[in-house]
Parts: sequence; structure tokens; C-alpha cells
Amino acid sequence: MTSTARITTYLDCVSPYSYYAFTFLNKHRAALDSHGVKVDFVPIFLGAVNVATGNQPPWKLPAKAAYSAIDVHNAKRYFGLPALKRPSVFPIPTIKPQRGLIYIKSHFPEETYLEAFRLLWVSLWEQDKDISQESQLRETWSGLFKEGELKNIIEATEEEEYKNALTENTNEAVKNGAFGAPWSVVRNAKGEETRYFGSDRFHFMWEFLGIGDGAGFVPSPKAVL
Repeated sequence: MTSTARITTYLDCVSPYSYYAFTFLNKHRAALDSHGVKVDFVPIFLGAVNVATGNQPPWKLPAKAAYSAIDVHNAKRYFGLPALKRPSVFPIPTIKPQRGLIYIKSHFPEETYLEAFRLLWVSLWEQDKDISQESQLRETWSGLFKEGELKNIIEATEEEEYKNALTENTNEAVKNGAFGAPWSVVRNAKGEETRYFGSDRFHFMWEFLGIGDGAGFVPSPKAVL
């Protein structure tokens, strides 16, 4: 009996590497779906992951911070994104926008949820908006939701249900071995699971899922016979 193949990727909009992984996986969802592989993006609070695991974010380590400039250049070229610039207020607490995403995921179509997630990275990393502030968060999502819908989303970020949901997502990520973001838990059709950190190990994912030989970075759609 085969199991449903799935990529569950834990993300926080404070992480540019989460942006890269989201962009790439979202771009190739159709190809993955043709192989029966579902993709699920799960909002977490990266700050709590760092505390739970003792991890140090890259900007706290001078050598990693210096190397990030090279990474940004490579990512711009490969993932087709604008050159990201470090926000003037950074790091920011992303609890409010991440809780908002959980509400959106449960109340709106998938494509709306994915666009809401994408817009957070655009606002923070491309437009230098402090999306931890309600006014900037409202502005970020104002073109995607009606005023009443946006009001409900913002109010939900202070409700216990969504506070608890973000905590549960984060704890789940840590339980699954996460020490940073993006963190992906991948299950193949045999029901076997493994984990990947970062935004540059997709070729290993395809090999594990049985849809590639471990050499190709971009998944090819399944051939129709």
C-alpha cells in the first residue's frame, strides 16, 4: 500500500532562505503534483526555534553575515528574485504576521494563503516594511483582502486559538528536528520520512521521493504515457 508523498516545509517570513525555498517549491508545485507529491507550507516562529535549540542566526556570526552578501547575489540569479536587502529594523518579531497566516490558511483558498505568505517577504525584504507593526501588516495585505476580512485577520492574531496554533506549529517543527528555517520533512510513497534544512537540497529531495536521480535541481513533470 502506497502512502501520500508530501513535502512539509516550516517557514518564517523573517528568514530570506525561507523565501527562497517557498519561491522554488511553489513554482514547481504542478510538476510535483504530477508525481503525486503534495506540498504544505507551515508558518512557525523562528525565534522560538532558535531559543529551543540554542541555534545562532546568521546575522549574529560575522563570518556568516559577510557570506550572506554572496548568497543573496546567487539567490537573485537562481531563484529569479530581486536582490534582497537587510531591513532597516531587523530582526523583527514575526509573531503577528505568522499568526495571521494561520488564520488565512484555515479561512481562505490555498492560492490566497500562498500569496499572503509571499507578500510578507516582499514587504519585509524588498520594501523594508516593519510587518511586526499592525499598520504595515495591514498595508501589506490590503490589496488581497476586503476591509472586513482584513479586520478579522488582524483580530485573530490576538486570539488564543491562533497564538496556540503558532506555538504548536513551532513545537512540531522542533520535534521534527528543526534548528532553523526553512526546515522540510519529506515523506515518500513508501511512507519513509527524512528531513532537509535550507533552500539548496532539493535534488536530494527528488531522489528520496523517487522522482529524480539526485543530480537535477528542478523537478520534471511526470511523463504521460
